[in-house]
Amino acid sequence: MAKFIFILYFIFTFSSLKANLNGEKLFHFAEEDIRHSRFTPALVRFNQAAMIFQREHLDSSFANTQNRIAAVEIKLSREDVAVFVLMKNEAFILRNLKNEIDLICECYDLLGDYYMLLSDAEEAAKYYFKSFTIRKNKFGMKDIRTAISLSKIAGYHNFKINVDSAILYSSQAYSIYKTNYPKQCDPVTIEIIDEYAYASKIYYGRGKENLDIGVEKARKLYFDALAVCQKWSGTDCIEYAELLKSIGNTYTDQTLNHQMLRKDNDFVFNEAEKYYNQSLKVVQSKLPAGNLQLSTIYFVKGLLREYNGDKGHHLKCIPFYDAAIQALFPYKVDVVNLSETELANCTFKYDLMNLLTVESASLIGSYNENNILDHLLRAYSNYQKQLFLWKKINEEFRSPYANRLIAIYNGNLCLNACNASWLLYENSNDQKYLNDIFRISELSKKSLRDKPLIETNNIDQVKLKVRKTTINEVQNKLKDKSTLLIEYFGKNTLIGISKDTSIFIRIKENINTDSLVNCIKIQLNLNDAKNYSGTSNLIYKTYLSPLLESFKNKFTELIIIPDENLRKISFAALNTDSVFPSDFRKIDYLIRKMSVRYQTSATDFVNEAECSENFNGKIIAFAPEFKDKSALPFTENLLHQLKNDIQGSFYVGTGATLDQFINNTDNYSILHIGTHGEFGENESIDSKLFFNGNNDQDSHLTVDSVFHLKKNSNLTIIAACNTNNGKYEYGEGAINFTRAFLTVGSHSTISTLWSVDDKMTNNVLLDVYQSLLDGKNKSAALNMAQLIHINKTKSSIEANPNFWAGLIFTGSDGTVTLFKKEKNQPWLYGFFVLVLVIVIWYFNKGEHRS
Repeated sequence: MAKFIFILYFIFTFSSLKANLNGEKLFHFAEEDIRHSRFTPALVRFNQAAMIFQREHLDSSFANTQNRIAAVEIKLSREDVAVFVLMKNEAFILRNLKNEIDLICECYDLLGDYYMLLSDAEEAAKYYFKSFTIRKNKFGMKDIRTAISLSKIAGYHNFKINVDSAILYSSQAYSIYKTNYPKQCDPVTIEIIDEYAYASKIYYGRGKENLDIGVEKARKLYFDALAVCQKWSGTDCIEYAELLKSIGNTYTDQTLNHQMLRKDNDFVFNEAEKYYNQSLKVVQSKLPAGNLQLSTIYFVKGLLREYNGDKGHHLKCIPFYDAAIQALFPYKVDVVNLSETELANCTFKYDLMNLLTVESASLIGSYNENNILDHLLRAYSNYQKQLFLWKKINEEFRSPYANRLIAIYNGNLCLNACNASWLLYENSNDQKYLNDIFRISELSKKSLRDKPLIETNNIDQVKLKVRKTTINEVQNKLKDKSTLLIEYFGKNTLIGISKDTSIFIRIKENINTDSLVNCIKIQLNLNDAKNYSGTSNLIYKTYLSPLLESFKNKFTELIIIPDENLRKISFAALNTDSVFPSDFRKIDYLIRKMSVRYQTSATDFVNEAECSENFNGKIIAFAPEFKDKSALPFTENLLHQLKNDIQGSFYVGTGATLDQFINNTDNYSILHIGTHGEFGENESIDSKLFFNGNNDQDSHLTVDSVFHLKKNSNLTIIAACNTNNGKYEYGEGAINFTRAFLTVGSHSTISTLWSVDDKMTNNVLLDVYQSLLDGKNKSAALNMAQLIHINKTKSSIEANPNFWAGLIFTGSDGTVTLFKKEKNQPWLYGFFVLVLVIVIWYFNKGEHRS
C-alpha cells in the first residue's frame, strides 16, 4: 500500500513539474514575442501560462504573468482590459503574496502607466510614488528597481512640464543605471535613458540660445538608447520606433528655433522627416489601428511643417493633424464631422483634445491669412468638440483637478472657443454665436461642478451636473427692469442681461487686470485716496460703464458674476465719477447709486433657492479666543450684543470649539463665524477658519472639510480674513469658503475679499443685523450698513474701502426671519414696585384700623 501511494505521489509530482515547465516555457516564448513586438501571440501564450500557474497554485508565477498580460494590453491601447487585470492582480498579490515586493511594485507601475496612457497624470503619480516608497525602503537608492520608479516619476513631471523636478528624478535614475548596471540591455534601461534624454532636452535647452545644446545632449542619449535597444531586440520593435520618433523630435525643435532665428532649415527639416518615416514604418507593421503611437507620429509630422513656417504652412499641416485624429480610432471616421458618440468612445480623449487644439490654431491662422471662412467654421466646430471632450474627461479622470491637466497642452480652451464665436459673430451678425459665448462663459466657471466633492455623501449629485442655462431663464429670474446681471468672461468679455435685453461687449484693448488689482491694493494700504479714485474709475469705465450706458434702463441693483482677477475687486467701492478726490469720504462710490450683490454663475442665480421660512428663526454664532493669535475683542463684543437682542446659541471664548460647530449648526436662520482665517496659498481648498479645540488648542476647519458637512442656513456670515478669496482654477473659478457654504446648504453668504479689521468689520455687521431685524433684504442690509459706515466716519482714513468694502454678499436675496428676545421693559419694573407699595400700604392701614 505504501509503495502504491509513493507511485501516485511520484506521478502527481512529475505531472505538476511537467505542467510547471510547460508554463515557464510558454512564459519564456511570450517574452520573446514581446521582444519583437509580436503582441497578439504573446497574449495567447501568457494567458495559457497563467491558466497553468493558477491550476497548479503557483501564485507568484501567476501574479507575474498577470502583470505581463496587463503590460501587453497597455501596449495595444486596450486600457479597459488592462485595468481590469491589474485591479484583480493587485488584490490577489496583497491577499496572497504580501512579501513579493517586486510583484506589487510592478503592478503599481503598470497602473501608473495605464493612467498616464489616459493622461490622468495625477492618478498615475500616486501609483508611481507608492512603488518608489516601497522600493527605496526595501532596496535602497542604488538598485535598478528604484531607478525604474525614479524614471517613471520623471515621466510624470515631464508630462506636466515641471522641468526642474523632471531632470532631478531622471538624472538620479540614469546615474543608478550608469554606475551599477552599465551593460544591462532591456526595456527598463531604454525607458530610463529615454526619460533622461527628454528631460535633458527641455532643461538644458531653455531659451533660443541654448536650444541646440539641449537637443544635442538629448540626441546623444537617444542614440545610446537605440544601441541598447538593438542589443535587446534588434530594430524591429515598438521601442526602437519610439526612439526614432524622439530623435526626429529633436530636429523638429531645431526647425522651430532656426525659423525664429532665420537660419537655413532644410537639413534639420529633412532629418526630422527621415526619422519620422522610419518610425512610422515600424509602428504601422506592429500595431493594430487605433493606437497612440501612430497618432503621435502624424501629429509631429504636422508640427514639423507648422514650425518650418514657410508660405502656406497652416494649410500644409492640417492633413497630418487629420491623419493623427484618424489614427486614434480603430475604425474609419469622418474627422471633420466626428459625432458625440465617436468622441465619447475614443480611448484617447485627452490626446484628441490636444490635436483639436493645434489643428484649430492652424485653421484660425489659415482664416486670418487667406480669409477662408470654412476654416473658421471648422475651428469653431473643433472647439465645440473639445468642450464636449472636456466634460467627458472631467467625468472620467480620477485626478481631482482635471482642469489643470487639460490646461497644460490646451491653454484656456473656453477662451479660445469664445474668440472663435466672436469672429463668427462679427462675420455673420448671427445671435446664436453670442448665445454660445454665454454658454461657454457658464461652462468656464463651473465646468467641474465641484469635482473635489464627488466622494462626499451630503451633496445631491444631480445638482452638481452641468446644465445649459439660457439667457431667457436668467431674464425670467430677474425681479424687474431695475435689476441688471453682469457676467464677466476672462478679461475682455462683458455680458449684461436685463429683464428684456441682453448686450455683449468685447474689450479689444489689452487691459492688464493683474496690474490694476495690485495698484488698488497698494493705494488702499497707503491711504492714497486720490490715486485710488483714478484707478477704480478706470476699472469702472472699462468694465461697467460700457454696459450701463448701452442699456436704456435706470438700474438700482447689480448682480455681479466676476471672473479671473476681477473677483478680487469690490465693485461697490468703484469710483463712478471722473473727479478724483483726495478724501475717501468724498468719492462717488457705485454703492451710492445702486446696490451690489454677487453670484458664482448665472446657473447658480437661476437655481437660487427662494427665501424660505423653514429655518428656526434663530442665530448660532461662534467667536473663539486665541492664545497664539491676536485677540478679537470686537468680534466677542458683537456676539454679546446680539445675544441680548436675538434668540439663538452663542459660543464665545473656549466654548467656540470645532466640535460644537460641526454638531450644532444646521437649520439656523443665520450662521455667524467670527474668527481668524488663513488663506491656502498653494491650494485654496486648504484655507482655514480657526476654532478652539477640546484641549485648549486651536483647531481649524478647511474649505475641503466644509464640503463634507451639511449646513443649511438662510445666511452664513464668515467674518474672517480672505473667506471669499480662492486661487483661480481655470474652468472652475475660485473654490473658497463662500462657494463651500453655498454648496452644502446655505442660501447666501457674507464673506470677505481680503484681510479685514476686527473693529470696523464688526461695526458694519452690527448695522447689518439692525437692518435685518427691521425686515430689510440681506443684500440691502449690507449695502446700507456700508453706507452708514462711510457717512458717519470722521476722517478720510476711516472711510477707506479697506475697512468696509471687503464684505460682500453672495447668493439668493430676501429677508431673514429672526426672533427677538423678549425683554423686561424698565417701566414694568416701576409699575410692579408701585403695585407692591400700594398693597403693603393697604394692609398696613387695615391693621392700624383693627
